[in-house]
Amino acid sequence: MALLSKELPTSNFFRGFNGLAKFGLTHRALVVYLFLCELAPNRDYSDKYIIKALGMSANVLALAKKELREQDLLCTKRVGMNSYRMYIGYPKMPASEVARKDNIERENDRG
Repeated sequence: MALLSKELPTSNFFRGFNGLAKFGLTHRALVVYLFLCELAPNRDYSDKYIIKALGMSANVLALAKKELREQDLLCTKRVGMNSYRMYIGYPKMPASEVARKDNIERENDRG
């Protein structure tokens, strides 16, 4: 299971995605990315759920996620034995930066 965190533009949603074309994503990666952007944050989502919702194979999902990670639009961090935190970014806010900000917020909440 993966807990989803994301940082997306709140106003003029698609204006923030103008730079998405420069990544040259395949159709499968774009479909997965846009699907993840539409999911509610701070909830658990399994690959099985995403596969069923998008009607794709596990292999296709894995390839799409790999492509998104390579472009820093998706970042995953292990937080437990079988659990992960999945971070979604966008062209002006890479997923690695979303993860960094989330980790700082979590540390501040603990301290």
